[in-house]
Amino acid sequence: YIAQKFANAILADASPYVISPDGLQALNAFLDELLFILVDTAKGLETTRIKAAVYQTFPTALGKNAIVEAELEAKSYIDMGGKDTVNNQGSGQSNASVFNADSDESRVEQVFEQFRAKCQYYSKLGERLGSPAGSPSNSMVVPTLIAIYVTAVLEHVAEYVLQIASTVADR
Repeated sequence: YIAQKFANAILADASPYVISPDGLQALNAFLDELLFILVDTAKGLETTRIKAAVYQTFPTALGKNAIVEAELEAKSYIDMGGKDTVNNQGSGQSNASVFNADSDESRVEQVFEQFRAKCQYYSKLGERLGSPAGSPSNSMVVPTLIAIYVTAVLEHVAEYVLQIASTVADR
């Protein structure tokens, strides 16, 4: 999700520190876990479900600010001609837009894998490698808008963690 040079740039804004490869690996593992929690909590691919999952996971200013960032990224994507493919479907929901995580753990894993591939691809703080498609055998498709939305949430949380780490290291 987060590349070394971008993590160090965020740290440089507040302190003279750089992140170690182990520290970066831990941050990215944390973001991976956070993504899984959001997918499992949301149980769907609509922005309203994702937003509720963020608020449930971070019922603080961090959650609120992450949502603001995600909304700005989503608006920017739509303003540039991107499509909101899930939320504009009308009353009929597609198979992929809602899933029951309680009864089908494999669907949660499929959605998580799609999100991981797309979030890593769309991250502005990462190094874009490969394609945003994820596994070709995966039947779940995460819409680009939703992937960008969740990526913005993850990036905001990562920046927050790096800023806090920098502050703590200064003490």
